[in-house]
Amino acid sequence: EQDYLDEHLQNTVDNLNLLYVAFTRASHNLFVIGRRGAKNTRAQLIETVLPELKLEGSILDGVENEEVQLHFEYGTLSHQSAAVKHQKSDIACHTQTFRSENVFLQPVLPVKVSIETFTSPTEFRQSNRSRDFVEGDDDAAEPNYIKMGSVLHEVFSRIHTTVDISQALNELQSEGIIYNDELSREKITNLLRKRLESDRINNWFSSRWQLFNECSILRIGDDGRLVERRPDRVMTDGHETHVVDFKFGSPHPEYIAQVQEYMQLLMTMGMPQVHGWLWYVYSNKIEEVKL
Repeated sequence: EQDYLDEHLQNTVDNLNLLYVAFTRASHNLFVIGRRGAKNTRAQLIETVLPELKLEGSILDGVENEEVQLHFEYGTLSHQSAAVKHQKSDIACHTQTFRSENVFLQPVLPVKVSIETFTSPTEFRQSNRSRDFVEGDDDAAEPNYIKMGSVLHEVFSRIHTTVDISQALNELQSEGIIYNDELSREKITNLLRKRLESDRINNWFSSRWQLFNECSILRIGDDGRLVERRPDRVMTDGHETHVVDFKFGSPHPEYIAQVQEYMQLLMTMGMPQVHGWLWYVYSNKIEEVKL
């Protein structure tokens, strides 16, 4: 409570400082217009102060009513001719006096500007995201299915449910990742449709789950260093947890060890009923991983 009151006081002081700055910048005349009953504004500060003023020559009309105008005048209105406005004015600053020309009162003069146009040929620049995916295009040893696997892995990392597939493909197209007949939108869509026919896989991409998509898990290694692990897809409904790793090549024993490590980390974190899976996307083989 005290912190709030202190902050409120500081805000009020800041508003008073802003009023002081605004009121002391006028050279000849100052007109202030505010709205009655405007709470927590500088207009409210002015409205509060005006009834307390007892200055000679002031006119104060109205009562505390938002519908009635509160009018205050002080001093004499200064009327300057145009000739006087263009004269140089004295600006006093501490003990020194400077002479300056008011730049806002200078006559407006036309300026002739020459404009030339030059034809600029359109230059194609490949996006960095696209370059990451097509590196090694000239390498004959890299088969197309590896590139397709990279794209599919990227799609899986962006979607929560099957509804998100279309948006993910739009993003990949705009980034230049889906860019030719070998990596066309149609091929990717057809492959995904066939894979999602499986009840288990369709369930993984349903709205049932709270999803942790490629989220990092940090732990301290045996050597005392920070270790990061990043499973492809972790899902939980509060009763059970499933961790899935997507693979696009042939099965390897280290894949099982990798998922087992994910499972142990999730169990240590207190996730309920942890299950592990390896999904070989091309062959559509699903392998359950046991601890």
